[in-house]
Amino acid sequence: DELERYGASIVMTRIGDYDLSTPNASRRKKSDFDNRIKLTNEVNPYLFISIHQNYYNDSKYKVTEIGMLAFINKSEIKQLIIPKSVKTIHPGAFLNCINLEEIVLPSRPVWIDLVAFDNTKWYNNQPEGMAYVGNVAYKYKGDCPEKIELKYGTKAISPGAFYHSEVELEEYNIYIPERESDNLKELILPKGIEYVAGLQFSSITAIKLPKSVRELGYETFFCCNSLKEIHLPKQLRIIGEDCFSGCENLTSVLLPEKLEAIKEHAFRNCFSLKEITIPDRVKVIPKGLLECLAYVRTTPGAKTPLLTKITIGENVEVIDKWAFHHVFYFAFSSGNDRVHFDGQFPDKKFDGGIFRDRNV
Repeated sequence: DELERYGASIVMTRIGDYDLSTPNASRRKKSDFDNRIKLTNEVNPYLFISIHQNYYNDSKYKVTEIGMLAFINKSEIKQLIIPKSVKTIHPGAFLNCINLEEIVLPSRPVWIDLVAFDNTKWYNNQPEGMAYVGNVAYKYKGDCPEKIELKYGTKAISPGAFYHSEVELEEYNIYIPERESDNLKELILPKGIEYVAGLQFSSITAIKLPKSVRELGYETFFCCNSLKEIHLPKQLRIIGEDCFSGCENLTSVLLPEKLEAIKEHAFRNCFSLKEITIPDRVKVIPKGLLECLAYVRTTPGAKTPLLTKITIGENVEVIDKWAFHHVFYFAFSSGNDRVHFDGQFPDKKFDGGIFRDRNV
């Protein structure tokens, strides 16, 4: 339907639960494929798309994710029961399911992404304040007050709970404008919360994360310009993509020893960060981890990165060639002499444990 909406002419090899094998064929599967190929050659399409949607009755095959826009605009859906195996519900998965009024989640936390349940009957019937899906703080309806305390038993915060940036899903011409949430000065997180995302408040200077937090999602503190320091819990395992990106005044961050993964651009444009130590359990230093963008060289009055020291844990195996892009000068040390540098660091020269920008 979507391809035809954009003017494409579609020919389906089949539209039901049957195959194209010749009747009484001795090798039914081969006959089915042969006839599909014959039909394709007769049509001579500009583009051939094969979609495999197999059904497995074996319990070892389980659904773990629900894709972006997977059930968008499905007005026939009224009740939704998410199985225990599902870990992630991607952006807009049930967006505009206008008759969906009941959502049942498993007891363990599920990662629910932006606008997954927006404009459903369930969401539209929620009163002002924080809307909860099971034990997930999904989205705050209305203007944020100066203080919000999440209810006891909350296990996760959706990236869209307090979103402060524009969302655009171009494929469906869906645009969600920026929402101002800078009135919020204090957010109290309950004990037992495990997954945190979407705390994009320029007014926050410091925040205490409960010791139960195991993962910080993408853009959790994106452009929190007033954030100067943060104490990360010892049980933290994952720091998501762009987690602290744009925190220009963040001067200090101590990464816990049990941290296992840091995603791309996690500390991009953290100009005030002077040094950082990567824990031993982290194996990959990703693309743009401490990147400071090129405009710092060309824009009058732009901030200069203060980073001068990076200490790498013993188990780091790979450092992406753009990990330290546009960080001008810093000392590098590692307890692992087998670390692999992915490429030659096009914008860096390396000499005696010192990285220097090639243009400095």
